Amino acid sequence: MSRLQLFVVVTPGLERLAAAEAAEIGLPAARVRVQHGGLEVQATERQLYAIHRWARIPTRVLLRIGAGTARRWDELQGVVREVDWGRFVAPGAPVSLHVASHRSVLYHEGAIAERVAAVIDRPIARGDDADPAQTAPAVQAVQAVHVRIDRDRVMLSVDASGELLHRRGWRTAGHRAPLRSTLAAALVRASGWTGDVPLVDPMCGSGTIAIEAALAASGRPHDREFAFQRWPSFERGTWASVTGTSRPDRLTADVIAADRDAGAVAATREHVTNAGLDGRVQVVRAPIAAQTWPDRPGVVVVNPPYGRRVGGDDLRDLYATLGRRVADGGHRLAMLSADPRLAAATGLEFDEAFTTANGGIEVRCLVNR
Repeated sequence: MSRLQLFVVVTPGLERLAAAEAAEIGLPAARVRVQHGGLEVQATERQLYAIHRWARIPTRVLLRIGAGTARRWDELQGVVREVDWGRFVAPGAPVSLHVASHRSVLYHEGAIAERVAAVIDRPIARGDDADPAQTAPAVQAVQAVHVRIDRDRVMLSVDASGELLHRRGWRTAGHRAPLRSTLAAALVRASGWTGDVPLVDPMCGSGTIAIEAALAASGRPHDREFAFQRWPSFERGTWASVTGTSRPDRLTADVIAADRDAGAVAATREHVTNAGLDGRVQVVRAPIAAQTWPDRPGVVVVNPPYGRRVGGDDLRDLYATLGRRVADGGHRLAMLSADPRLAAATGLEFDEAFTTANGGIEVRCLVNR
């Protein structure tokens, strides 16, 4: 059986967590290679579908469809002609071209796009029309095609995901500095929480951590459309088989999302409802010092503020309070930290699970010992 060559795009720093997640989905370790910014994966069609159905950490999935060497325009177009474009884009359906060239003879990205477009022979979406996430009935969905040339080596890929995978569909209310669901999922995985002990996010913002945790532990799949479902080669029977499988509901303990901000609590309640988690996630408005946490030890997962002050209070006091509450309850803490001095204010000793970026700020995921 020929296997698909995938590149599973992951926020840098989260690759090994994504590889562990892929193993749980059923991808053998021998067919998963960790790279900076993602995973090189050899997969079946079913596994491609399953990654989209169940994986919570990836940003998008690219399918490698052609490769070759090109130092002249005719060589580039020869590589493009070898692809059976009818498998991925119906005649007359629009595509968007995403071109990158590094250290190559063919370096002009606009000219590369023109030559590739001439061979694909499909309408080229430009500007706002190039958004693969367009879903309005009057707008035909756009298939993204990626052309990368590095040292004259051409790699052609199609985007199998469409809309970025961190867009789960439940977030509707705006909130300042929202945490991406993919990073929240990685944070929960790094904490080691699986649903059998309480989980608390005492500074929940718009509720992303608690919602991601509850969705994963309760075995909920992603329920949205993906780009591969529009491919002429889409295997409906295989997809029906994938969607017909389920995962066990392991959520047996409390999940609590708390915040002192009324707007954050309102947003979290709306998101919990949108995610179908009413009754599975408790939402509380209270400052961290006044919150009621479960009596038995659990896991505290949090993305605290990174700045020097919040709401007029010194952040060192906030972190110190967090540390006391964690220590007093015998809880495990997993948090994102951008400042070692603030982490030290908790009074806890930590191991580093991963380093990544959040909102352009370098952060470390710290888990207390």
